[in-house]
Amino acid sequence: DIGMNDVISKPIDVKKLGITLKKWLKQNDMSQTHTHNTNNPQQQDIQSDADLSSQEQELEVDITKIPGIDGEKALKMLGGRSSLLSKTLISFAETYRDCGERISFHIDNEEYKEAIRLVHSIKGLAGTFAAFDLFEKADTLQKSLENQNLNNIVDLSNNFNEAAKKLFAAIDEHLASNTISP
Repeated sequence: DIGMNDVISKPIDVKKLGITLKKWLKQNDMSQTHTHNTNNPQQQDIQSDADLSSQEQELEVDITKIPGIDGEKALKMLGGRSSLLSKTLISFAETYRDCGERISFHIDNEEYKEAIRLVHSIKGLAGTFAAFDLFEKADTLQKSLENQNLNNIVDLSNNFNEAAKKLFAAIDEHLASNTISP
């Protein structure tokens, strides 16, 4: 028999994902990943994980102190890997820094599907980082857009934009003051 029937909700909790996958994987399939053949793609993945762990040690910072993020919950979601959280936050800030302007542009041009897609992406990431204020603002804006309740959409968009800018500023400030040199 092949397949599984289970639910893994978003945002993804890495520990829960691992437990769920282990539940559904057969023991003999798991033992094959521990072969010593370096030509085996599964063995290469294990080696890549080891390389990632050593790289992550270079970027250890205290994420629990970033305003607007519940650092303990965010770390739990990413399996306790603070350097992975740091790298993900940096990437998030770089990719979505102008999200408020982009969403406003889509709304102004009545491109609601694009606005919904962008807000939904940010909402999911905010959930992963346990950035609950941004998550709630994104959720409210997304629901309003999906229901075509556009009466107060400008205010909701502005509230979202303010929360996003505040979070990006906190991420920038915290990471700039806590980066450890190699």
